[in-house]
Amino acid sequence: MSSSAFLRLGEHDMVETRNHVDPEIATLFRRADLERGVMHVKRSTGEEWDQEWVAYYVPREKMLDRLNVMGFTRAAMLADFVAAKAEDISDLGEDPGRGSDRAQAASRAIVLADAVFEDWVEAIRYFLLNDFCSRKSQIPDDAPPLVPIVAESRVGDALSNIWFVWYPHRDIRFLVRAVIEAFPEEPEIVLDITDLVDGGWVDDDVVESIASDRAWLHSAAEPILVLTEGKTDSRVLRAALSARHPHLVGYFNFADFEEFGVEGGADPLLKLVRGLAASKITTRIIALFDNDTAGRAALRKVNTKPLPSNIVTCVLPDLPLAREYPTLGPGGQLTMDVNGTACAIEMYVGETCLRRQDGELIPVRWKGFDAVSGSYQGELEDKYAVLRAFEHRLESGREIDWSGLDAVMEVLRSAFTQRENAHSARAVFGREGDPGEAATRTGPLAPAAAEGLRAAASDSRQKEAARVKIAYHLQQGDDL
Repeated sequence: MSSSAFLRLGEHDMVETRNHVDPEIATLFRRADLERGVMHVKRSTGEEWDQEWVAYYVPREKMLDRLNVMGFTRAAMLADFVAAKAEDISDLGEDPGRGSDRAQAASRAIVLADAVFEDWVEAIRYFLLNDFCSRKSQIPDDAPPLVPIVAESRVGDALSNIWFVWYPHRDIRFLVRAVIEAFPEEPEIVLDITDLVDGGWVDDDVVESIASDRAWLHSAAEPILVLTEGKTDSRVLRAALSARHPHLVGYFNFADFEEFGVEGGADPLLKLVRGLAASKITTRIIALFDNDTAGRAALRKVNTKPLPSNIVTCVLPDLPLAREYPTLGPGGQLTMDVNGTACAIEMYVGETCLRRQDGELIPVRWKGFDAVSGSYQGELEDKYAVLRAFEHRLESGREIDWSGLDAVMEVLRSAFTQRENAHSARAVFGREGDPGEAATRTGPLAPAAAEGLRAAASDSRQKEAARVKIAYHLQQGDDL
């Protein structure tokens, strides 16, 4: 058995939805608007009973405030009215029907063309005040010319189980605004879901449920916003996406820090991520930190508190080329693993771009020391020459080694998938991201074995940090 929800202005039904609440209408209400009560029902048959009612109530002025904030202003409503009316007239011209239908369509088109917004307000008011919803055949001949059109169209959207007072509109919230304009004396807008709740179609928190679903759908429809440390990162990543994954262009949006002079670096990115998390923004966001000392330090800080599910943080992946890479310090040149200490986006544009004219790799030069991680921060000695070489090859169509940027693209493409997998693993195994977890995904792992893996991984990290620290001091000429 079907049930209905009713959107009313005072006692006047402007919208009825069958077995559901319209998602656009739901955006006009909040949980705080919900009220419940008991009413006494008495039928002509003599039956009487008490029935609980469930409805959302919003005062007229507050509803107008909400419509304004959402962009459904009076000016926007009038512009939408003009555009929607033109579309209706155009539709009549394209399919006027035959015989009497053609004559009726022509007559209707003339009425629509001549009618201004105030005429529609008058017709809506006349139609609802005289309660012609249930007795359309009794509309008098001297009624305003638009009233029959309002009446005929009230069941016009039956396929989506929604009926409404007809008025030219492209979003039903403009219709709501128009009806509010027609009844300035009515103090309240009501979304009555009593029948839907009684029928078991919805719970009384339906507005919140719809809002949650809409937020997810809106987020999924939007491109993923990628935030990076460097001002040139976006340019490089955008080029890589276009060249390697053209089918995903438009599904990622790379923040253009360069155009607006936004400060680059790990700490500014850290602050930006925290600010976006605090803003409760629903856009899906990937914060991509450099695979260096500063980037990993910032990542540790941002992950001290759980982030919303729509924000993922990650670092540039390890590079095989960076495992044995030339580095420079006051003590001379040493070859060592710079993954985790000196890999910014310039390291990923291909080995050819990283080599000088003499064929030697442009070295990493060591800079400041991070006491927390026990590592030094490194940077390519001439990173701008590397970027220029990459852009030249891109523009000239010369061969490019995409392996590094392919790895970066894989990080971006799988960022949300890996997050969901990690959450699933945490739910099953009670932990997330520890070295023993990978083995447990393929079968049982004894607690002692898992602990051994974690200890081995920790020991490995400590040894690597010590090796980097010793190498730096040797470059400085320090006594050990």
